[in-house]
Amino acid sequence: MTDKVFKLDEDDFDEFISKHHRVIVDFWATWCSPCLAMNPVIESLAAEYGSRVRFVKVNVEENANIASRYGIQAIPAFVFFDHGKVVHQVKGMHNAKNFKEEVDRVYEF
Repeated sequence: MTDKVFKLDEDDFDEFISKHHRVIVDFWATWCSPCLAMNPVIESLAAEYGSRVRFVKVNVEENANIASRYGIQAIPAFVFFDHGKVVHQVKGMHNAKNFKEEVDRVYEF
């Protein structure tokens, strides 16, 4: 992870989500090729949005309880939070332009 994309687990997930205004959680796994292909998109958007949107990664194999809590059955999956509440979900691979448009639409940038 970079200093713009945070790795969370069951110990710090809830606190991070409640502490930050807008958070996008990337549910992924090391063996998932589409998940790995999304890494540059997430890194780029995290740098672009800075503190306006926090990007975090949650490994579903290491944090099955979190994935289960949000109904994650296929990855990559992205859950958008606003003030600690789920406001949107996106599944599958997306190019940077389309994913950015989705973020802008959801958070009304």
